[in-house]
Amino acid sequence: APPPAPPPVVAEVQPAPPPEPAPPPVPATITVQVTTKPAGAEVLLDGKLLGKTPLMVQLPGAEAEVTMTIRRKGYATEERVINTASDQALDVALAKKTKRPRGVGNIGTIGHGSGTGKGVGRGFILS
Repeated sequence: APPPAPPPVVAEVQPAPPPEPAPPPVPATITVQVTTKPAGAEVLLDGKLLGKTPLMVQLPGAEAEVTMTIRRKGYATEERVINTASDQALDVALAKKTKRPRGVGNIGTIGHGSGTGKGVGRGFILS
């Protein structure tokens, strides 16, 4: 008679750790929508003019960040860093540039006299 078969060895199987959720795939292109208050601001990417707001622009998708510059005459220039791994929407409120009142920054007059001579009696305005 053949010898009895050894009892089957039961290996303790550790349950596999749950797989980490994979990040969503980066799309080939993303859409960036830029709106400003007031509208009509120029939108630049790396110094290249993309257009004026309201603007919708397609960019190559990547795990990267790019800086958009939003500018309009008479308003402070704004910069926004966006991630190009997914669609983005920017809504930018532009702040009006304030004009300095006249006379601010005057050092004073140079020399004496009535100010009719060239360069005499005129103040310097520092900007």
